[in-house]
Amino acid sequence: MAEGRARLWGLVAEANGEIVGFGQLTRWGWRGEICNLIVRENWRGKGIGTALIRQLIEIARQLGLREVEIGGAEANPRALALYRRLGFEDERRVLLDLGEGNEPVIYLLMRLNRVVAA
Repeated sequence: MAEGRARLWGLVAEANGEIVGFGQLTRWGWRGEICNLIVRENWRGKGIGTALIRQLIEIARQLGLREVEIGGAEANPRALALYRRLGFEDERRVLLDLGEGNEPVIYLLMRLNRVVAA
């Protein structure tokens, strides 16, 4: 675990010798942001995204952060359902250009005094 002024942590998920997922935690004061979360298409639905998110939350806890946020495109209900199942709650909705023009993105928040659901 990095100490001091570090603001960014990345995790790689590997299976059968290949990289199958990636996630990142960025510290913004007392809040962390989980971002750049991606799982290879043929590995989705196998718990890799869940494992990455849980580990990033644990890093945030070890850093003493008070809360963690994660954003998901409104057009990706599967990801949003996962985040909610893990204990994140809707906080705000914004329009962001994700490569093909503006689309709604929902940011969800988890206060870290709560236990992550199974």
